[in-house]
Amino acid sequence: MNFYLSLASGLDDAFAAAPLIVLAASALATLAAVSFAKRKVAAAYALCAIGLAAALVSSFALSLKMLPRQVGGALSMDGLSFIGTAIVLVSALAIALASGPYLSRREGERGEYYVLLLFATLGASVLAASSSLASLFLGLELLSVSLYALVGYRRERPEGSKAAFTYLILASVASAFLLFGMALAYYQTGSLELSSIARAAAEGSGGPLFAAGLAMMGVGFAFKLAVAPFHMWAPEVYEGASAPVAALIATASKAAMAIPLVRVLAPHILAAPAIWAIAALSGASMIAGNLLALREERVKRMLAGSSIAQLGYLLVALAAGGSNGATAALFYLAAYSLSTLGAFACIAAISSAQADAGRENFRGLASRRPLVAAVMTASLLSLAGMPLTAGFIGKFMLISSGMGSGVPSAASILPMRILVVLLALNSAASLFYYLRLLSLMYRGREPEAQGEPRAAVLAGAALALIGLGILAIGIVPGPLMEAISSLAGR
Repeated sequence: MNFYLSLASGLDDAFAAAPLIVLAASALATLAAVSFAKRKVAAAYALCAIGLAAALVSSFALSLKMLPRQVGGALSMDGLSFIGTAIVLVSALAIALASGPYLSRREGERGEYYVLLLFATLGASVLAASSSLASLFLGLELLSVSLYALVGYRRERPEGSKAAFTYLILASVASAFLLFGMALAYYQTGSLELSSIARAAAEGSGGPLFAAGLAMMGVGFAFKLAVAPFHMWAPEVYEGASAPVAALIATASKAAMAIPLVRVLAPHILAAPAIWAIAALSGASMIAGNLLALREERVKRMLAGSSIAQLGYLLVALAAGGSNGATAALFYLAAYSLSTLGAFACIAAISSAQADAGRENFRGLASRRPLVAAVMTASLLSLAGMPLTAGFIGKFMLISSGMGSGVPSAASILPMRILVVLLALNSAASLFYYLRLLSLMYRGREPEAQGEPRAAVLAGAALALIGLGILAIGIVPGPLMEAISSLAGR
């Protein structure tokens, strides 16, 4: 009887963790194909896309039915992990589809790229599902090591190698801060569970060493999210990486890092010092990110600045806390990921074999590639928070959570009001650099850009779905809001 009960429990655990199992199996299968298949690249591309699609299907068909469930004492397969994994998988699948035609135009295409993409996705998914410091660090390192290799994947590009080396050194320092902070937190609480550490922080029972550990962990998370003042690596890494890899860093990586923060911060109303600390990071990120983007002429560096500012907006909901803050943060995370994914996918779609698309490649784009121009327009307007887009609803929810936060004192209310004002002002300022790029796309009719690739069917379909998703969420946000609100409570 005990054997059958153990077997049933093991099967339930496997169903709950089905997306992770499928990703791991797909990564190993793709690695085998790269080693032994005759058409290595084609096999790797197909297995990667099929594996990501299967993982996404399994999360809805199997994992969703088992929520909530604790797996192995280190993974919490609950509503938060489901949302985070869904964002990661959708982003990775779109990136894989965009990578096929993008890499085929370049010399030295190798199937190992898709193996690294799958391992990065697996690391991000483990990170999103982590309920323990051990699994969190393992997921983070699997994601980070894969990203180091992906950033420098095209070894013939010196800027890619430089960006990879920069990312490796700075991310290693951030990981050291994070790991040492974890050690201090474990020393003071005697537990690796995130819930226990969050409870000790809320009760203020950890002492000065515990506070130092939390501060060091905060530095590690802030670096990985490219939150000011730990953001200076982002423009160089985005510019040096290929467009699909930059999209992976900006979407799946940041979504995976944000989910543990929502898991720790959302159940608690934070004390005034913690709110002021988060407010300082949020305000600095909004201002620094927008100032960086305003003076940038290169499109990927502009999007890096935009990404820094967008994470600053996200911190408003995390500072607000509570169920409303969690729902707003998760909704905005989905809207931001979809919009940023669309922008980078458009860059990949019009990049030549020699270099990624720059500003001049977008001149007259509406007359040459109307679908790409339309999706880029929807993506940039969504990032700016314009009506009828996903970004507008997301920013409305952020402002609502900031204004209606349940902070207990006047000292805590003031930073929330300041953040809401900064969010509105910075969103208005960001219109300048988004519209500056948009105006180029609709200026007259330009001749076909030299070396500009033709449209690929799968990549084009992914682009169209991204654009439709941005508009659908902006026009009819109710279903997604309700789904996120329901899942966040599971």
